Amino acid sequence: MAPMSRLSSYASVAYWDARYQQCALGARDEDGDHDPRRELTFDWLAMADDVLPYMQTTPADLADGNGRILEVGCGNSTLAQTLSDAGFRDILAVDFSETVVQMMDESKPPGSTVRYAVADCRDMRGVVGEDSCVAVVDKGLLDAVLNDFDQAVWWEKSASRRITRDNPEGSRDRGCPYDGETSRAEALKVVAEFARVLHDGAELLVVSYEPPSGRTWLFEEDGKVWQQTFEPEEDDAGNFVYRYRRKARTAVPTGLYEMD
Repeated sequence: MAPMSRLSSYASVAYWDARYQQCALGARDEDGDHDPRRELTFDWLAMADDVLPYMQTTPADLADGNGRILEVGCGNSTLAQTLSDAGFRDILAVDFSETVVQMMDESKPPGSTVRYAVADCRDMRGVVGEDSCVAVVDKGLLDAVLNDFDQAVWWEKSASRRITRDNPEGSRDRGCPYDGETSRAEALKVVAEFARVLHDGAELLVVSYEPPSGRTWLFEEDGKVWQQTFEPEEDDAGNFVYRYRRKARTAVPTGLYEMD
């Protein structure tokens, strides 16, 4: 699979490898000041304890702790280990950064039920089997993949505000610097992988900085795959929680999720 070289650094494995290598060296920025994002562990958007209650109000095969939970784009989040501590017994946490996967695997406590693995969430075949998970949890992965798309939308919306007497057409004539189309296409591949690995009726939980107008379209591309189980919720930090259930495969046309 070709790397997403045309996209922003948030979609680049090289960017994240470098960032996680800094975490391993110490939580200091270039000026020597403490930077919490460079701690050995760091949780984007929501703390693991804030996500846990959503995992405890789910279908029976998840609530009993036996089914496989997949955390995608795990980074150095504490979420997977928090789920293990809460009694979930089969947790697979994947990231495309080999650096962070090794770091998290080596630092997990004895008795942990978390398995860390390297996988690109656009295509996890060979690491995560089809119809193998009772839940997928995404805390910021789609935001990273869609960074260029979100920026391109903002660019177009704000173009009119950049109009001046010397530039009556605004900034559109310079061209948008963000590759929104590629970003959008990559995100749809990720969502297709969510559908591939989930059991029928299984749960998808997405935590995002984007409100519904910027995220629900991902799951409305084909109404035969996703059923929204709860209205999106906004947390105290202004992030949004989306919950979907994977519909039965008999309702999905053959080949819908075949990838090149």
